[in-house]
Amino acid sequence: VLSDYLPSINQVIKNGRNFQGLCLDDGSPKTVCGLIEFLLYVWHYNLWHTIDVKPPSSGEQIRFGGKSNPPIKLLGTALLRRPLHPYFYFEILVHIVDDDIPFLLGLDEQKKWRTIRDLNCTPYKLIFPLHGFTLPIVHKLNHLYIELDTSSFLFAISELKKVHKNLGHPSTKAAFDALKLAYPRETQRADYDKLQAIAEQCFGCQRYARMPNRYRAVLPEKITFNHEVGIDIMFIEGDMVMHALCKHTKFNRAAFIRSAHSAVLWETFHTIWINPYLGPPDILCVDQQKSMISKEMEALTSSLGIKLQPVPTEAHWSLFVERFHDPLRRIYLRLKHDFPNTSKFVILDYATMVMNNTVGPENFTPAILAFGAQPRIPIGNYLQAPQTIKERFDLANIARLEYEQLVTKLRLKPQGNLLHLTNPL
Repeated sequence: VLSDYLPSINQVIKNGRNFQGLCLDDGSPKTVCGLIEFLLYVWHYNLWHTIDVKPPSSGEQIRFGGKSNPPIKLLGTALLRRPLHPYFYFEILVHIVDDDIPFLLGLDEQKKWRTIRDLNCTPYKLIFPLHGFTLPIVHKLNHLYIELDTSSFLFAISELKKVHKNLGHPSTKAAFDALKLAYPRETQRADYDKLQAIAEQCFGCQRYARMPNRYRAVLPEKITFNHEVGIDIMFIEGDMVMHALCKHTKFNRAAFIRSAHSAVLWETFHTIWINPYLGPPDILCVDQQKSMISKEMEALTSSLGIKLQPVPTEAHWSLFVERFHDPLRRIYLRLKHDFPNTSKFVILDYATMVMNNTVGPENFTPAILAFGAQPRIPIGNYLQAPQTIKERFDLANIARLEYEQLVTKLRLKPQGNLLHLTNPL
């Protein structure tokens, strides 16, 4: 986790070291960066929660100076995307090594961009003939560097146009709020100005835009709570969790389990679903796991009139509950990081509660569809509440904000492929 390196990198910055930029290196076939310089890059652009570092592939090595020199330990790879120009962004795959070397922009990226260096003028220039612009490069530390501008726009105009079009030509404020909620650290005021300019140049907006005279909402048809429920096993920080979800309403519950035995799964399903709500469901959808499709599980479900329905082999994606594993895990990890002293059982309950009481990717609230009532928002005197109650308020608020951000990213996913910054859900 990159945030674990934050204290150590702060000490490096206090010693006077900063991110130098991209070093143009013709001797490196790949783009390589040392761990310290990579952390300085992450700190410089505040990307602690938006960069995904993947482990290296088996057999992949980084070696400098020929085969006679020993290879350098490869820590992982990361896909970085930063603006070089308001109309152009670089997207490079950087190899992070356990060595103190600068950010070396290798031949792989330079050949891809077909860059040309012009050293006959002052300042030196790096020409991008395919894109029609130039960048200044500086000579320092006996090398040529590209110094990135932190005030540049993050989203390209083409991306913002796709957002404006595919979201149904929304107002500038609505489109900007969606980007701001999905990417709070990256979205800047300049993006609002660009969206405003796009709306002003859009023929459809200028010709057909009008103020809505009524509020319209579309609900899915044939909603039946507790008709078909799916259960699956997931892992959070090494702990086994059983996750249950209603297919129609997307109402979900989760609980830690000690094992994946059929009796344990059935007992847990009774505790978190059958007993608190409307009893046994009509259909129980499970994965092709031995404990879930065993004779014991079939006997337990048939005793209550439940039809056990395993998903087809090699079609685990059809188990609808798996799509909500990642949001639940990410909310849990965020709360665990911010509230380390809170019990994991309490955090898991709050994570599922927030997912049930918040508008999801389908634009409806699961709790309303399940019970026909609006979830109540506690209103009281926050300042006079005990410390434990204040922590519960903060915990629920952070969980809600985290889930709203994940939901907004899901809605933006088809619009211009803007989820390159983080993992898609």
